[in-house]
Amino acid sequence: MDLLCRVIGHKHARRVWHDGVDFRARCARCGGDMLRDGVHGGWRLFDPAGDADPIRMEKPANRSHAG
Repeated sequence: MDLLCRVIGHKHARRVWHDGVDFRARCARCGGDMLRDGVHGGWRLFDPAGDADPIRMEKPANRSHAG
């Protein structure tokens, strides 16, 4: 984890996707997987052990916008 994340917390990146359960993003500082926690009202790191759900979809691949 990045030192800045330890001191002031994670910052979600601008690219956000919905995985079928929650909105997800990467941390702009350390690259950790994050999810928007509707219960606690904010972004937090994704916990594979506690957040695992068979209906979650993988992050969509970047699509090329070529002609």
